[in-house]
Amino acid sequence: MFVADTFRGHSAGYSNSVIKNLTFPSPTHKFAAFRKKIKELVLQYHINLIIPTCEEVYYFAMLKEELQSHTEIFTSNIQTLKLLHSKHLFIQCLKKWQLPFPITFIAANHKELDSHRQTLKRYVLKPEYSRFADKVVIDSNGSLLKEAIDIEVNPSKKWVVQSYIEGTHFCSYSIVKNGQVLAHTVYPISHRVKQGAALYFEHLDIPDIETTVSLIAAEINYTGHLAFDFIHSESDGKYYAIECNPRLTSGIHLFDEADKLTNVFFYEKKAISPSPLYGNPNRQWMIFFGMLLYAVPNLKSIQEAKNFFLDIKNAKDVVFSWADLKPFIKQFSALYHFYHVSKQQNISILEASTYDIEWNGTED
Repeated sequence: MFVADTFRGHSAGYSNSVIKNLTFPSPTHKFAAFRKKIKELVLQYHINLIIPTCEEVYYFAMLKEELQSHTEIFTSNIQTLKLLHSKHLFIQCLKKWQLPFPITFIAANHKELDSHRQTLKRYVLKPEYSRFADKVVIDSNGSLLKEAIDIEVNPSKKWVVQSYIEGTHFCSYSIVKNGQVLAHTVYPISHRVKQGAALYFEHLDIPDIETTVSLIAAEINYTGHLAFDFIHSESDGKYYAIECNPRLTSGIHLFDEADKLTNVFFYEKKAISPSPLYGNPNRQWMIFFGMLLYAVPNLKSIQEAKNFFLDIKNAKDVVFSWADLKPFIKQFSALYHFYHVSKQQNISILEASTYDIEWNGTED
């Protein structure tokens, strides 16, 4: 297996499973150089399958047709990905497919933003294109928050105004090929990075969510990683898909070697779910350093602290392995790299983690 990123110091590059750790230019900031380099690497190393993992998937989707005679890129085309990644267009798809959806508006200026906001008793504001709940403003009582006044909104940076749904949050992660779900898991959101990415994972079987995912995958004949954020509404009991991430997400951590997940990329068969971990049917995993960095500061009581450390005790770190220690150790060099980028660009460390690969809707 070959791995590649915009910098060499990422954790995966030091795994025992890796033949060679490659680098490519930032697709976000140097797309022409990225395109040239990817083609060179495919030909040099005879790569027959590319599996994008994060937001670089959008740029690989742009190369899918161009490179199809040389390699398979495990993704759908860029038009399909844009339909799902846009937090406005995705809701329009849910309407079309007659699936539960939150009331959603798109705003290109502050006048539109305020007008839409005032039609909702409780609302959520978020950029049309974003990740990790970056810059999300949640107002659960309908007042105008200072964050809503200060945001930058214009025709090139549109914002979505969405009705606030009271309920329990879940995430789904699936691997899909030609519209068929080949691997699937759902996990609740307990410990997380602020309002965003999950840090603690426990597989659940929720048939309503699996049915929704299968329907969407089939409707668009999707290929690639497919993840959704759901809210189980307290008022009507429905599972609302509030946004989609057409890329790999942390749900991958719920699968391990015993699941033989790599087989699904080559053989179409009945969908698999994570198998029990060490006899534990709940199979709990965590991002240990993320838990310490982001979850600990949010503990508000002794009881919360007790529950938190009990969760840590019951879970396995997604990176640590005695048989493959280097990725765990190299987390620190990756963190330093993102810290350096955050200081250089005056952004958060979380934003720095996707600075070189994030995609915000442009196709040129």
